[in-house]
Amino acid sequence: MISANCQDLKEVLGADRTGFNMPSTSKKQERLMAAVAHGWKPDKFKGPPVKIAKEFNRADEAKHRKSKLDKWARARNNAKSNVGEYKT
Repeated sequence: MISANCQDLKEVLGADRTGFNMPSTSKKQERLMAAVAHGWKPDKFKGPPVKIAKEFNRADEAKHRKSKLDKWARARNNAKSNVGEYKT
């Protein structure tokens, strides 16, 4: 049996100690935040602070992990429900 407290769950989902972070609202914003979080510095305009970009990037990664986990769970449930059925 797996036991996890709330803090472990927040760490797995990518939340910091103050609560869950807000993921990016568009693909363009997601790419910008990921680039800034990984060291890219814009030339023509002042971009978001690195700290904020890292928070967005962490939330986006958690969102992607959750969607992959949901997809895996749906596939597993569908496979279980089709085990004893025969096509006629």
